[in-house]
Amino acid sequence: MSKQATPGTAGSADRAASGQLVVLAGGNLTKVRPILEVFGTVTECGAVGHGAALKVVLINAVIAGVTVVGEAMALADRIAVLNEGKLQQFDTPLQVFNHPANEFVAGFLGEPPMNIFSVEVDSGRRLVVPGTEFALPITKHVQRLLGNRSSAKLGVRPWGIGVGSSPREASVPGTVSVVENLGDETHVGVRYADLLLMASLPVTERYKPGSKVHLSFNDQDLNLFDPENGQRLVA
Repeated sequence: MSKQATPGTAGSADRAASGQLVVLAGGNLTKVRPILEVFGTVTECGAVGHGAALKVVLINAVIAGVTVVGEAMALADRIAVLNEGKLQQFDTPLQVFNHPANEFVAGFLGEPPMNIFSVEVDSGRRLVVPGTEFALPITKHVQRLLGNRSSAKLGVRPWGIGVGSSPREASVPGTVSVVENLGDETHVGVRYADLLLMASLPVTERYKPGSKVHLSFNDQDLNLFDPENGQRLVA
C-alpha cells in the first residue's frame, strides 16, 4: 500500500495539486469541513473539475447513493475516507477499494458490499465458519497475515469469489440460496448458516437456488481484519 497522508501534514495538498481528490465522509459532516481546508476548495456533491488546481468534492456517501460514489471514484486520483472527521484511509481509488484500511472503509464502498464475516482457525489449519461446511485452507500468505491469531474477520469482494459446479483445489462447497439477474451481471448468494456470501459473475443462468456449487478464492482478493479493532491485517 502506498504511504497514507495525514490531515494537516505539510505537502498533502501539493501531492494532489494537479489532480482530483474526493472525500467520502460518513457521520457528522461538520467535523469534516475543518480537515478539508488543508486540501483546498470544498465543493459539495458536485462533479469533479478538470482544471489544474486541486478540486475537492465532499460527498456524504451514506446518503449520496452508489452511482454518485462510483462516478466520484472513477474521476478521482486520490480518495480520502473519513468517519466522524477522522481520516480512515488516503490512497488511490483502486487501493482503497481492493485493500481497505479497516472494516469501515471496506463496508463504505462497493455494491454489493464486501463480504465480511468471522472465521476461526481449526486444527486442520483452515479458516472455518463454525457449524458450517465453509472451510478454506490457509495458504502461506494468509498465515503470514494471521500470525498466531486463532480468529479473524475475512473480507472478500463479490467479484473475488469464483463459482463453479465442480470442485477445485482449495474450493469450498456450498448451496446456492439466492440468484439475482441484473442484466449485465448475476449475483449468486451461497448461505452458510446465518452467513450469506454474495458472488458477482458475468451474466449466467447456470445457477439456481438449490444448486450445489464450489467457491474458489485467490489470495490477492482476500482481506483479513482484526476482530477487535477492525483494522486490516498486514504481513
